[in-house]
Amino acid sequence: RTPDAWCAARWVEQLEDACRPERVAGVEKPPEAMTWLDIWQSEAMSLLVPALLSPAMGGPWALGTIIADLLELGAEAGKAAQTGDELDPEDENYDPHPLVTNASGLSRCLVDNRDVQLRAFVLAIRDFSTVVALMGDWAKPMVNEVSRHVDIIDKCHQAAGERGNTMRSLLEHEVEQGMHKEGAILADPSGAMSLLWGARTLRLWAGSFEAVVKANAEGKLKEPGMFGRAFDAGYAASIQPYSGYLVLGIYSFARRFIAEWPVVSARLAPSEEEVIRDVKQWLMVVNDVVDRLDFNQQDLDLDDQRKTY
Repeated sequence: RTPDAWCAARWVEQLEDACRPERVAGVEKPPEAMTWLDIWQSEAMSLLVPALLSPAMGGPWALGTIIADLLELGAEAGKAAQTGDELDPEDENYDPHPLVTNASGLSRCLVDNRDVQLRAFVLAIRDFSTVVALMGDWAKPMVNEVSRHVDIIDKCHQAAGERGNTMRSLLEHEVEQGMHKEGAILADPSGAMSLLWGARTLRLWAGSFEAVVKANAEGKLKEPGMFGRAFDAGYAASIQPYSGYLVLGIYSFARRFIAEWPVVSARLAPSEEEVIRDVKQWLMVVNDVVDRLDFNQQDLDLDDQRKTY
């Protein structure tokens, strides 16, 4: 049976309880050590499927969509996930430096000292989704989730009229409308919630690319598994603190499909040297954008610290 909105909270409680180590058959592990396989083999699965059928379970991570993406990705493991064509100069949409192009778009978001122009932000993040998609099928769940949040931001921006022109004015508008609860308990969906997760997603990629730059400086760029470890570092600094047992398990399952750096870099620029240069240029802009997003959320008491499922 499919739970409706009034019992959604109870489903979350049951699901979290079923995912605890003592409820997983034959597994004695602390929560942080649990894998997706552990959860899959537990009684949590008897609750997981019907729970995810409910629209009320969309939540910040839209778990139903993400799990469907992961199952599709798992079916293709060893095929498109780790392989793919390099940038093709003959393609009519060929851009030899997509990160530089995106950095230019992100720079157009910056207004005043600590604000972000939302229309330019929406366009830049949609463009960044296409950059992430270049990296391979392993990134598909993230691309879909970012697109979902960008659509929400765009709708809120348009619905608010002039009050939706910048991040600050949109957030102030939502506060004045009484949309959110005291103590940074954000309504979902809302502009504030999607901007919060947008900032965390950008921080995930910034942290990952910073780890790549560090590996390059240390001569470790071509080590097997380097990009997976870099992505772990970005995840730990951005989204992991807000991840419950289920999302941690999903990440553990998904990370095995992360492509090796040579596959990723070949899709971002014509040469390794150019990739590193482009990454550094992108980081300079994106860190400024994220700082502004963080400042406004915190200044208006909209920095929701709750964990996902």
